[in-house]
Amino acid sequence: MILVLNPAFSTNLNSFKKENKKLADKIRKSKKRKGTKVILVPGDRAMIARNKNLKSGTVDLPSALWEKLKNLDI
Repeated sequence: MILVLNPAFSTNLNSFKKENKKLADKIRKSKKRKGTKVILVPGDRAMIARNKNLKSGTVDLPSALWEKLKNLDI
C-alpha cells in the first residue's frame, strides 16, 4: 500500500518545506558511524548526479542502453 498525503491540506506548504529542510540538514549533520564519509537523505544522490550532469553537459548511461539507443531506426 502506498499512502500519499498533500501537506497543503494540514499546513502551509512553505512551512512544511522549511521544516523538512531543517530535518534533512539535521540528519546530514548527525554523528557518523566509523567508516562513513557522508550521510545522505532520499534525493541527495539524484541531486548530486543532476548537478554533475548539468556541470559537465553530459549524462552517464549504461553501455548496454547506449548501444540500444544507437541502433534505433529513427
